Amino acid sequence: MQQAQQTYDLTPLHAVVREWTGRLDTAPAVAAFLASGCDTSDGVSLEDVIGARG
Repeated sequence: MQQAQQTYDLTPLHAVVREWTGRLDTAPAVAAFLASGCDTSDGVSLEDVIGARG
């Protein structure tokens, strides 16, 4: 009897985990900034702060 073997590419999952790990790593700094009452109306994007993620 032959068994079918299937492989899965986990690259997309790893990309999501890396992205969310980066977001979670910056969460305390963001929370401190917001709690300080600083003006957030300038709308600086996360990519401008930490750079593009590949």
